[in-house]
Order: sequence, then structure tokens, then C-alpha cells
Amino acid sequence: MNDPLFFIRILVNAYDAPDRPKALQDAFETVQRLGLQPGYEQALAQCRAFLEEVVRQAPMRSQGEQSNNDSMIDLIIIGLATGTFDGTDAAKEALTTLVTSRPEWREKYECIRTDLQFAPDVPGVVEIILARDDVDLPMLSFARGGATHTIAHVLPGHYSMRLSTGRVLWAGELQREDVEWTAAFPGRALDLAAADARTLAGPPTREMRLLDGEVVMRIFPGLEAGAMVITVNG
Repeated sequence: MNDPLFFIRILVNAYDAPDRPKALQDAFETVQRLGLQPGYEQALAQCRAFLEEVVRQAPMRSQGEQSNNDSMIDLIIIGLATGTFDGTDAAKEALTTLVTSRPEWREKYECIRTDLQFAPDVPGVVEIILARDDVDLPMLSFARGGATHTIAHVLPGHYSMRLSTGRVLWAGELQREDVEWTAAFPGRALDLAAADARTLAGPPTREMRLLDGEVVMRIFPGLEAGAMVITVNG
């Protein structure tokens, strides 16, 4: 078999058919049947890798939603154009062939690639502003990729956390039970090492994962005041 990506043509034709679900089902059956014949082994392996990546990276949406196919294609185009598609080389080759086979898909792909060439560099620092009782504390700067800041002497009060862009990440009350050891763990002896909250001995009383875990905030109790540890993972 000289064309290991022959199935792309079959799938594209099915995608354009009036009865798309039925046409795609027939196309998959055709590919499966041909793949069992001698000389089609590589083509069948390519097709399976392609389908596995499509299913894995497709958005989780309910069946019957009309935008499913378009959303799936958009996700594939973005992943390929930005280099964030982490599938196998065989799947990338198959998907790139599929995308470039349709003028409107190819146009999206090329537009994203062109925009990236002229996009400004992503800032290397994330700036976060913490406020206590509506009074801003000094701005915290985080280098991307696991940087951590510890704020000592955290007392009960109303706190908020926002990016330097103004986006609020979190706002809420910290109680005595959050920042004072005796209130957090009644009757539990405080190790001398934990008397200084900056040592972060013991478990946190609060842990909040913000922006899908890109920013993590933990509160540790101390003798009279606690500590807040902020980590930026992204």
C-alpha cells in the first residue's frame, strides 16, 4: 500500500455527505475492512492513531450538540498550529493532512500560524496583588513554573487576591481557625518549630486551587498568626 493516509480521503468524503453520521459509520467500516488486507497494515495503524487522538482531544460535550464536529476540528487546528498537539507523529501527520484538505480549515490553520509569528512574547513574570481588609499589600512577582511566595503574620480578616491585570482570583474571610494553631487544632500541642509560622510545620488549614490549579494558595496556622503560601504553577 503506497498511501498510508488513504483513509483521510474516505473520511473527508463522508464528512461532506448529506447524512454525515451514516456516511462516517460506513467510512469507518470500509477502512476497517481494507485494513485487514495485505499491504494495508500501516494505513490501518495510522488510522487508529488518528482516531485515538481525535477522541482523546475532542471536547467533552453532550451527544446531539450540533457544534460537536466544528468544535473538534477547531481544537485539532489550534493544537496543530500552536504546536501543543501532543499525539504521535503518525497522528499529527494524519491530522495535518485532514486539516489541509479543506480550504476553510486550511485557512484557519494558516491564520493561526501567521498570528503566532507576530505575537508578542509571553511575559515571564506573573504579578499578584494580595489585599487585607481592602488595603493592598506589596505586589508579588512570580517567575513562571513553580515559583512560591510566603506571606507571614497573616491575621484574621477579609482577603482578596487579584492579578495585576485586575482579574480577581479569590476573595474571602480568614478566621481564627485558619490562622491560629490553638483555634485550628484545639488540644493539640504546638511543636516549637511551628511557633514561627514561617516554618510551615503541620498541615494547612485551607488550600485553594485557582485557575484550574495554576495558582495554589495554602494557609498554615501559627502561634498568634498564620502564614499564606502562594504558588504559581503555570
